[in-house]
Amino acid sequence: MVIPVAQPRRDYLKDTTCGSRISDYGAANVEECFQICYDDAACSYLDYNDRRQMCDIYKTGTDEHLAGAETYKLLRDEVVSGCERKVILNSTRMVSKAIPPIHDVQADLTVTSALLAEERETPVPRTGWEYFSETKMYYKLVNKEKRFDEARAFCQKKNGDLVSIQSEELNDLLIGKYTL
Repeated sequence: MVIPVAQPRRDYLKDTTCGSRISDYGAANVEECFQICYDDAACSYLDYNDRRQMCDIYKTGTDEHLAGAETYKLLRDEVVSGCERKVILNSTRMVSKAIPPIHDVQADLTVTSALLAEERETPVPRTGWEYFSETKMYYKLVNKEKRFDEARAFCQKKNGDLVSIQSEELNDLLIGKYTL
């Protein structure tokens, strides 16, 4: 889930006071900037300046980023009640049981998951979804190939966002379940 952070108030970012900058990139739009941040496992914050078409990504951050830029915090696998998320797997790699790169978004499978409220002990049945007790999440396989921005828009229409796989355990769990 991506949450917009307050409007920026500074002309520049000092690594020591506002966050640790990873790098900057040229990006045609904010979606491309999200993709860049999502692809870097260390990225938690991003600034996108539409006028300059520049994307700055940060390991840590605050709301005090570049003036004229939109600042966002990228949440990775954090439990958010009622949130639907997606993970994209590469089926050609799954067949061989090789572990795909953690952030591989070129895919022909899309798996959507819905998180339970943290306090809920018993899963509430959801038609067409499968509950994983290991993650306390529901998953649903959607057999449609989508570009990153299309998959994100599809998920966001359901009040969610893309899941990033941050552990081999989760990667193996999903590969084991959704291998064609």
